[in-house]
Amino acid sequence: MLKFIKHHLNTIEGVDLFPLLAFVIFLTVFIAASLLVLTSDRRRIKHLEELPFSDIPTDRTLHP
Repeated sequence: MLKFIKHHLNTIEGVDLFPLLAFVIFLTVFIAASLLVLTSDRRRIKHLEELPFSDIPTDRTLHP
C-alpha cells in the first residue's frame, strides 16, 4: 500500500512543497489564535467563562 502511494506522490511535480505549505498554514493559524487569546479583554473571557452556569438568559452571548 505504501509503495503504491509513494509511486504516485513521486510522479507529482512540486510535491515536496505541500508539507512546507501545511506547516506554514498551521503556524499562521496557531500564532493568530494565540495572539487573539493573549490580547482579548479579560472581562469578555470572564463573561464567556460564566455563561454555561448563568441562569439569566441573554441575547448578547458573544459581545458583552
